[in-house]
Amino acid sequence: MGGQNYDQALSYLYDLQKYGIKFGLSSTSSLLGRIGNPQAGLKTIHIAGTNGKGSTAAMLSSILVRAGFKVGLYTSPHLVRFNERFRLNEQDIGDEEIVDVFKAVRAAVDEREPPTFFEMTTAMALSLFAEKGVDWAILEVGMGGRLDATNVVQPQLTIINNVSFDHQEFLGSTLSRIAREKAGIIKKQVPLITAVKQPVALAVIKTRCSALNAPCYRLGRQIKVRTLGEQRFSYSGLGWRLENLHLPLAGRHQVVNAATALGGLEVLERWGYYNLDAEQIREGLVKTRWPGRLELLGK
Repeated sequence: MGGQNYDQALSYLYDLQKYGIKFGLSSTSSLLGRIGNPQAGLKTIHIAGTNGKGSTAAMLSSILVRAGFKVGLYTSPHLVRFNERFRLNEQDIGDEEIVDVFKAVRAAVDEREPPTFFEMTTAMALSLFAEKGVDWAILEVGMGGRLDATNVVQPQLTIINNVSFDHQEFLGSTLSRIAREKAGIIKKQVPLITAVKQPVALAVIKTRCSALNAPCYRLGRQIKVRTLGEQRFSYSGLGWRLENLHLPLAGRHQVVNAATALGGLEVLERWGYYNLDAEQIREGLVKTRWPGRLELLGK
């Protein structure tokens, strides 16, 4: 399919939706193998959870960009344009870049076993981030976790925001079953941050962490927040003490998302990946943009 243009690329991608949702990693792994396993050289943060994944990912990206890192962000679904799914330093990638990465991945597709839409876009994201040489790739799970296409990565950090009833026809009808699917992103000796509170879901996550010797850091235990008023809060973590932080995203749930993001960043600092300063954190939070959510744009 030479001479591919943007509209043709999107037409091909959306046509893949006829294959529906396919759980399992073999198809994505095979496709990535045929394009050189771009995920192998990436430092990644992998985020699962029923709600708040995108907001948490946006906060992580904003802070890391302010700290001078090149950051790739892969989220779904998009709000207006397809390109929103792939961001580089908080900017949607351009149409030409979409076409280029699409062509590279499309050439490796085995037509006898075509990928789903999400498997294809995941391969495109990982290929793009590797090509751009990002310092950090932040990946939002599409659905569940254990068998989600994004779970092909070996991350430096995993995050499970929360667990509640969603996609029950795919993930199960009980909290423990849904938690088991989301806990599938936890990897051996890779730290996890979670804001999950329900005992039944938390038990599943803690059991998985224990089995894999993965350190588990919990909001409300090692990580604490104090709400100070409208979109302001203080953070207390493993060593960080940050007072009077401000968020442009409204709602108590966004304070929880922010604390989860900060907990993840602090753990990565403790593991020797970087050193952040308070101003980078403050500025990153204030400048977080996540369109379509409750945002304070001005007074």
